[in-house]
Amino acid sequence: MTRRVWLAVLLWWCCSFPALAGAITPMMPTVNLEEWQSLSLLPSSQYLLDTHNNLNLDNARAAPGWSPLGREQLRFGMEKNPVWLAMQFRTEGIAGKTAILEFNRVIDQVSLRAYQDGALLGEWRQGAFLGKPAGMTGTNKNVFSLPLQPGKNYQLLVRVQGHNAVTGSVTLWDEAAYRAEDEQTLFFFIAYAVAVLAIALYNVSVYLATGLKAFVYHALYGVGILLMQAAQYGYLDSLLQNRGGADSKGVIVLFACCAAYSAVLGLFDAVVAHEREPLFNRGLQLIFLGNLLIVLLAPFIDLHTGLGLFVVSISLGVLLGVTHGAYLAHRRDPRVWPQLFMLLLFSPSSGLLILSRLGLIDDTFWAEHWIVVTVIAEMLLLSALLFSRIRQMRLMSWQARFQDPRNNLPNILALQEALRQAAAKGRPHALTYCWVAGLEKMEIARGSEFRNQYLGSLATLLERRLQQEGFSLPPWRRKQAVAAVFYCENNTLGILSLPLDTEEHARLQVLLRQSFEQMKRQDGCNMDVTPVIASSNAPPLARDIESVIQNANMALAQCIQTGNTLLLYNDDVGYNERRQITLLNDFETALAQDQFYLQWQPQLDPLQQSLSGLEALVRWRHPVYGELSPVQFIPLLEQNAVITRLSLWVVRQVFAVSPLFFHKFPHLDISINLSVYDLMCEAFLPSLDQMLGNMPAEVVARITLEVTESVYMEDNQRVRLAVEGLQARGFRISIDDFGAGYASFGYLQTLPANELKIDRRYTESCHEANSQAIIRSIIDLANRLHMQIVVEGIEEQHQLELFAAWGVHRLQGWRLGKPALQEEILATY
Repeated sequence: MTRRVWLAVLLWWCCSFPALAGAITPMMPTVNLEEWQSLSLLPSSQYLLDTHNNLNLDNARAAPGWSPLGREQLRFGMEKNPVWLAMQFRTEGIAGKTAILEFNRVIDQVSLRAYQDGALLGEWRQGAFLGKPAGMTGTNKNVFSLPLQPGKNYQLLVRVQGHNAVTGSVTLWDEAAYRAEDEQTLFFFIAYAVAVLAIALYNVSVYLATGLKAFVYHALYGVGILLMQAAQYGYLDSLLQNRGGADSKGVIVLFACCAAYSAVLGLFDAVVAHEREPLFNRGLQLIFLGNLLIVLLAPFIDLHTGLGLFVVSISLGVLLGVTHGAYLAHRRDPRVWPQLFMLLLFSPSSGLLILSRLGLIDDTFWAEHWIVVTVIAEMLLLSALLFSRIRQMRLMSWQARFQDPRNNLPNILALQEALRQAAAKGRPHALTYCWVAGLEKMEIARGSEFRNQYLGSLATLLERRLQQEGFSLPPWRRKQAVAAVFYCENNTLGILSLPLDTEEHARLQVLLRQSFEQMKRQDGCNMDVTPVIASSNAPPLARDIESVIQNANMALAQCIQTGNTLLLYNDDVGYNERRQITLLNDFETALAQDQFYLQWQPQLDPLQQSLSGLEALVRWRHPVYGELSPVQFIPLLEQNAVITRLSLWVVRQVFAVSPLFFHKFPHLDISINLSVYDLMCEAFLPSLDQMLGNMPAEVVARITLEVTESVYMEDNQRVRLAVEGLQARGFRISIDDFGAGYASFGYLQTLPANELKIDRRYTESCHEANSQAIIRSIIDLANRLHMQIVVEGIEEQHQLELFAAWGVHRLQGWRLGKPALQEEILATY
């Protein structure tokens, strides 16, 4: 692995250096003005090193020591003393042309004098150009116009004072060719800048989404490299306007290089911070701080010194990365690759830029293509590295979210995710809950640590056995196994398997029991634990996971309630639970779609044998379960605290139809049943007040609200206030089912009620002497307290005659009239 990486690094370097300077032929070139487009003047130049700094444009030509310019130019890249260049060429052709003399963008502080056949043609001294061609799109100021005539000899005398002596090239261009090259360069740089900035902006957006600061460093690296090349191309000159002097461009390059390298070090720190040795960590921090110091001092130190320090910083960083990578490779540690990426990251593009700045390679346009390609390649390499890091972080996040920290087993969230994948891929599957009965006693005896180890070992054993016996689901895709055993809390394991029929379910029970016995033998003690197994097959073509989880839960609950140890879910299991869930979910829809309706049960006056009252009874016409009586849904609505909405609906319906009843039956009373939750609900009375509106008081006085006697025992003070509030609004109060559970004559005198409704159990046993004594006592006490008596459950004639003889005010029951719709009541009575 390491050898292949080093080979790739070497190949990358080799491919990145087609720009190295070639051989220089010291011959005087000839320019054909009819055919020529560009000519490099350096190969035919001579140079002179001004070691004493005492030459000028007047005496430099006569100075001794001139030599042909060859490979020696490579050492002038960091030369502090002035370097003199003497260049010459001759022209031929028919007509004269205007040429463009271009010095490389990084050559600083140039003084130039041009001669034509020995006569002075023009002079350019210390940045004061003779003239820049009009219409140039770039900002490179190292160009000036030079008029050429055919058949002439031209000599150029150049003094270079900066730190980048004869770096790159001095080129004589045909004006049209130069303009085309200038436009091509601008277009090329704009496209390149857009690509780099797009990658940088994308990294910033990823940072905002993930919070991983490595993406910010990545963006800064790209911007730093772009700034370096913008300075190299001269596109920053117009912004600077030479305010920093002749070395301003070099300072920017140094600053951008150091900033980009600092971003690289910060990126490296953010990506592999958890994978470093302490010594390497300290070394990286020192290099990072030293590089930041160079960035801060860039405007104030000598450019030669700054570039030298930067080269040392790069060398130390690469050396540190290689050393630590070799150390990890020696240990056969798989973390070696993060140490080597620094070489691949910073060597080609930034290295080529620095070498070109130092004058060690020819910075021509075609060579810069290689630099640009390496920059883009490096940014893509960084992106791949960062997204690899994100995948690693996601794995760690997955473990934190989907793994139980106590036993390291996949948890209930992991089970739900596995069920979602199985449903999404259309894989038939089954869910089995295995409750380890008796494990809680073992935990008390041997501690929670033993329990966690036991569950972990049991899950590992079950995973292997399920795979061997062919119960496990096939992998989602190649080399991605599907977890089969999950921890679902309360000493329960969830098992995801292929669908189970009765025979397969019994075989699974045998496998689980064998696994428990094997665990008992491995532990070496007699552990009294028993597997309670409940399974549910996923419905065919189902895309949700709730049904299979709910079915398995209901099967396990029924196992525990009945004492069974094996149950495969079928349609009979949990029918009532499913119906209750459906009814609760459909309640709001039923209210909106008028699925509820009222039936009215008559109450007769036993003396007059006439209709004296009606009790409003709510019914539910469900689209699936058909006609539902109150006992099938009222307790469910009470348990889920939504009964008050139904009670208010009933009151509203009674208010709407009562004028019809009162018009035909002037002395009629209407009864409405209330729940204890209505009286406990703070919003009940305000909502009732809104419905009362302009309802006449005589109408309200003929409406009786029935509450069971048990509500007075739930919260005496609160209920009493609510009942008193209803009475204050004009309603009559009836105590329903009196004597059913809390019959006490002692509190009758304190109850704010107008009516007693004797429970039907007394009606059924009214022929017994004891019951008769109690009933007659209730009637007598109610009469003394000026309460009306209503008896419900009249089914036989003798009951009717007996209660009529005792002087009750109203009788109610199927003997007298079954619940009926409004139209039937109006037509019958």
